[in-house]
Amino acid sequence: QSKKAGKDVVNELIRLCETQSDLKKHVKEYNAIIADVDSPLDEYADARTELESVHKKLEELRTRIQRKQAVLGVGDRTRLTNLINNPFLALRMQTLALKQRLRDRLRFRKFELDRLERSFRKQVQDQRINDHTASSVNRRDPSISKLALNYNRLRDEMETLIKARKAPPRALCPDKIEMKGLFALDVDDAIWQDVGLDEGSNEAPPP
Repeated sequence: QSKKAGKDVVNELIRLCETQSDLKKHVKEYNAIIADVDSPLDEYADARTELESVHKKLEELRTRIQRKQAVLGVGDRTRLTNLINNPFLALRMQTLALKQRLRDRLRFRKFELDRLERSFRKQVQDQRINDHTASSVNRRDPSISKLALNYNRLRDEMETLIKARKAPPRALCPDKIEMKGLFALDVDDAIWQDVGLDEGSNEAPPP
């Protein structure tokens, strides 16, 4: 039971570190918007708000990571280092982080579309706001598609390592994300499944 508890802590630490890395990228993006004198006022304001939120999340993550690391024994610390340095596992973590980021972008896109729909339905919003929201959604669509393509590329690299026997025994490869219908947010789509990426479902049953 103690061994399983240590394994769970290591797996959670890996996920926390990936989340931390992703949040740091968001900080750079928001800082770039704030530093750009040509940024629209609403985007500037949003970036300031989001930046404050991300910094708060980062601070909470640092505290959680430090607490988790403090309870690890020597063996678990070694395992954590090996997992991070293993090419396949590092690729798997990167793929999972990318997938989580893609989910966030898709959810935010849906939020913007819902806001646009409410604006039209209630007819209480200024047309400039409608135009801005529609434009914002259209600008994000290519970047979301690019994330999905990058995810599929990393997924293919995982498959290559598995076929070359450079992955852990019985490692699974996640499903590809179908580009057609990507924005439909179907509950059964591969975008919501973490088979092959989540530590708990990472191995196929033995033959």
